[in-house]
Amino acid sequence: MFYALAKDLIPARGFRFLHILQDIQTLNERATRGELDITAVSIHAYAHVSDKYALLPSGASMGDGYGPMLVAKRKFSREEIAQKKIAVPGTMTSAFLALQLWLGEGSPNSVSNSQFAIRNSQFFLDLGDVRQSARVKLNGKDYGTLITPPFRVVVDNLKPTGNTLEVEVTSVAANRIRDLDRRSVPWKTFRDINIVDLNYKPFDASHWPLTDCGLLGPVTLYPVTASP
Repeated sequence: MFYALAKDLIPARGFRFLHILQDIQTLNERATRGELDITAVSIHAYAHVSDKYALLPSGASMGDGYGPMLVAKRKFSREEIAQKKIAVPGTMTSAFLALQLWLGEGSPNSVSNSQFAIRNSQFFLDLGDVRQSARVKLNGKDYGTLITPPFRVVVDNLKPTGNTLEVEVTSVAANRIRDLDRRSVPWKTFRDINIVDLNYKPFDASHWPLTDCGLLGPVTLYPVTASP
């Protein structure tokens, strides 16, 4: 569906496409937050994101007589299946919707494949644009301080839910000095040196333009096997 764009085989008409490979449940969840301009979603998930996305006229993967399939070591009845724990590709996928419809009143005890992947995978945490450095902690684990682009680190302790990300950003002092001079707050408390500008005039930063600072992002998370 995206091979020609990914391989630059057709004109992009000035657009630049960032090709990211992720499982469908992750894409469904990202679509609910409106994170991607164009994305694959399950038809089940589209009902939850129709206020953010429009369906394109091409690229659908649907048909009669194939998928989804239940795989087990032996045959079970529908009633027995309803009592089993079933691994599914995600609770927002069309496969899970079809399973629910097939079981009728039965509600499967499901666990998403993405949960297994998260527990056993490494991910890139990309902070995007940072001014000027960032110390990263995830679920209490300290990943150190990033001081130069790309502000990216490999994390290996993600949980399926309930993650806590801490990013401590340190910026240059330009904006702080500008603010002090604009408010005429004494700060040049040096006893053995004079601070002057390039023309040897009294130093005054009140006219300095504001500089970008902080975590500007965008912050993204993707498997290390995916294309950033």
